[in-house]
Amino acid sequence: MIWWKDEQIVVVEVSLQVDRYDVERAARRAATLRRAGATVMGVVIGEEWATPEAYDEAIRRQVEWFIGSEMSDGFREFRVKRVDMP
Repeated sequence: MIWWKDEQIVVVEVSLQVDRYDVERAARRAATLRRAGATVMGVVIGEEWATPEAYDEAIRRQVEWFIGSEMSDGFREFRVKRVDMP
């Protein structure tokens, strides 16, 4: 899933149990768009982390998250950011 808000793009991987492969896909897709010049953030969304290592991988790869009822700071900031209307 791709989510635009002003100039910020979020590439989202969604899974019931987010594993390290979901994190890796979000990070790779975000990196691809960055190379094209976009301002982009990788995000994973799910009900729970599949393993503690998946969380560690998200931190290591700087992928934001919304897991269960918990959000990373970066994803929270993106969600509350106001959109400027023309």
